Amino acid sequence: MRIIKYLKEIPFTVAFSGGRDSLLALLWILEHGLENFNIVYAEVTENTHPLCTQYVHDVLKQLGLEKKLRVVRTVPFFQYMKKHGVPNLGKNRWCKYRKLDAIFSVARKVIITGTTRSNARRNVKALHFYKNGRIAFSPLIENHINHKLIHEYGIEINPCYALYGHSGNCVFCPYHSAKSIVLTMNDPEWRDKILEALSLAPKKYRLQEYVVQKWLRCSRQTTLL
Repeated sequence: MRIIKYLKEIPFTVAFSGGRDSLLALLWILEHGLENFNIVYAEVTENTHPLCTQYVHDVLKQLGLEKKLRVVRTVPFFQYMKKHGVPNLGKNRWCKYRKLDAIFSVARKVIITGTTRSNARRNVKALHFYKNGRIAFSPLIENHINHKLIHEYGIEINPCYALYGHSGNCVFCPYHSAKSIVLTMNDPEWRDKILEALSLAPKKYRLQEYVVQKWLRCSRQTTLL
């Protein structure tokens, strides 16, 4: 309740990626009657599916929030990958910081995110303080928010989940599951783009090699096991 009271007194930003978790965070804001916010959608240049971008616009129009939207874009993803290698696993992966750079360019001091706790984020906390003075609050970590809230608002899930097993905001991601990689690589357009980048990307670290081999191995599958 203290964070809700605080958010009622300041302007803040909601980071909406088009994924289920960030949608829940946005609906959490609406459920508590908070109004003084803008919404930032970071489109990962070359690596965000057009369906994801269209979904974000459609959802915000449905909620009457489209005028709050600010769209920002990152550096060209696959061009960057061909020069620096695939994003390394871990908190210092370059794709995370290129995306944050874009978000920070228009975000206010406090940013609401859809971050959740997982095996890869075992120690993540609801409040995160960045060195540049920004503060991120992730309501899904400490609050039990029912996914039924999405249906209560009459919102359909991003269609990329059914097609690729992920939101499509980052079509290539080092953390995608084998299932998501197989589904993604069964799309000829994305398959060709990703395979070309993987063939040219330098492999400076062991984990980069691991990510490359995982994608190449899954790319040979045409059906899910």
